Amino acid sequence: MKHPLVTYRMILFLSAICTFLSTHSAIGGTAGILEGTVREKQNGEPLPGVNVVVVGLGRGTVTDASGHFEIQNLQAGSYDVRFTLVGFRSHLVKHVAINADLRTRLAVDMETSDVLLEEVVVTQERPLIQADVTSSAYFVTSEEIKVLPVTYVTDILGLKAGTTLEGNIRGGRASEVSYFVDGLSVQDMMGGGLGLKLPTSSVVNLSMYTGGFEAEYGNSLSGVVNIVTKTGTNDHRIFLRADKDDLFGGTQVSKTRELEFSVLGPVIGDRLFYTAAVTGIWSDTRWWQDFQRFFGSPVEKEVNGFAKLEYLFTPTLRLATQLLYAGHDWHDYDFSWRLNLAGLPPEHRTSYRLAAILSHSVSPSFFYNLSLSRYSVNARIADGTKEGVLASEPYQYDFFLRYIIGGERSWWVRSTQLTTTAKIDGTAKAGTEHLRPILRYCEARTAQDLLRQAAPGGAAAGFQFGLFLCAPERGSVLPGQIRCHEGWRSALELRCPI
Repeated sequence: MKHPLVTYRMILFLSAICTFLSTHSAIGGTAGILEGTVREKQNGEPLPGVNVVVVGLGRGTVTDASGHFEIQNLQAGSYDVRFTLVGFRSHLVKHVAINADLRTRLAVDMETSDVLLEEVVVTQERPLIQADVTSSAYFVTSEEIKVLPVTYVTDILGLKAGTTLEGNIRGGRASEVSYFVDGLSVQDMMGGGLGLKLPTSSVVNLSMYTGGFEAEYGNSLSGVVNIVTKTGTNDHRIFLRADKDDLFGGTQVSKTRELEFSVLGPVIGDRLFYTAAVTGIWSDTRWWQDFQRFFGSPVEKEVNGFAKLEYLFTPTLRLATQLLYAGHDWHDYDFSWRLNLAGLPPEHRTSYRLAAILSHSVSPSFFYNLSLSRYSVNARIADGTKEGVLASEPYQYDFFLRYIIGGERSWWVRSTQLTTTAKIDGTAKAGTEHLRPILRYCEARTAQDLLRQAAPGGAAAGFQFGLFLCAPERGSVLPGQIRCHEGWRSALELRCPI
């Protein structure tokens, strides 16, 4: 009897939430804030009217009467910042790290000068304590990723306290961790965890939160991981990496070969930029001594790709389009089948995401982001039709050897996931307060067809509006999660500073 693909639809509305937040932004962002104070080195007096420019971006501001400056909506990355004022030596701070959803603070002392002298060059160091981070968080930059011996960006998570190499955080399941790329979800709705993988050379910043995140991420019981991708510059850059784990022989290897290639640069100088990266991984797995009797090399193949085009209408208005792709083909391993591994069906998984992100800084005190994405995951187990698998030879178990010695496993699966997301969020500054509205719509469809029976699939659509107001000196109110009747969800939790 044939079992048709079953799809259920469920509509979920999230009620409006009005809350006070601390000075840091929501977790799923891609930009940070640069702020600081400029003073005269000789007497420590604040300097008003100092020109502050982010080199290469055309973004900048001027210090106010108290010597304070702030530049909002800077994409995560590393920048050089120049300070100039007539009668003072030019001051250049190199390698200023901007992390997504965080504030980077600079304290600059400028020297007086009656003649033109060489500018003062200093290198910014990461502060030991991030004062505006109220949650448990870790941050990794592209420079750190380059020197770490990792194949995937997510391998870095296993190097942090409270995590495992399998992706578990604080003892929770891998499905309880939410993953975002450039502020948009790439979650595997069925199996949990990251739905697709990225080349390491395409990542500029990674942040992991293990506690204290907002109720917007109420389904993230263990942690939230946000990955920010690179953007092209006015300089062409090429990166090539090759790796082989059995270069010097030995048997304690997986016979893995890796090749990664990435390029970035300008298409039109100061206007249109490109970024592209691809990684190929071929492996015989750690069980290659058993697999080699049944399959040729490689047993497992994986390709991960990333492409991005970004157009700058003005220094404060930019549009980015991107494509993420991941393909994975492999054979599963079961110890009881080691004498008949050819009887296990091959497995395939393909996923991609198309996204467009518009970012606009309307004024020094207001900016907004508009995002639209379509994310798809398709997985299958066994080739051919379901009927062909049903007609296959049943497997034979040897009770003396305690191994399966013949036949095939009757296992056939087809599953699909499709998620469409539209999101707009903004930040408006009024004095020391930040007003942050969020409007998001998400529709997700899942369907799965199994051998002999169809598993229920589903569809869900959500609409969310949040109004966030920052007033740290008055305490903070954060939304918690309370489940109410008919799928509505809203709550307020009061937290006061010590």
